[in-house]
Amino acid sequence: MDKHINNAVENVNRAMEAAQQDDLETLKKTIHSIKGTSAQFGAKTLNIIAAEMEILIDNGEIDKVNNLTTELQATQNQVAQLMLAQLDNNEVKENAKLG
Repeated sequence: MDKHINNAVENVNRAMEAAQQDDLETLKKTIHSIKGTSAQFGAKTLNIIAAEMEILIDNGEIDKVNNLTTELQATQNQVAQLMLAQLDNNEVKENAKLG
């Protein structure tokens, strides 16, 4: 899960950079990846934001995409914190079983 968190953070950073540079190809690929991964891990809000961004990209509404990048980043940070908390909780439970 740590690897997923690092990859997700990198993808969000890549998406933000691509949006600022109007690099629609990289942006579309990166947002699609975020959408898929967030669905896989059950991060519904992140998935909804990525799906909305994907539609906006397809419609050429890059200004609206740029407006959502901050929300994408904030939501990804929340997801990462929740995942890390879950990892910590699982470690505590595992240590309790061993102790």
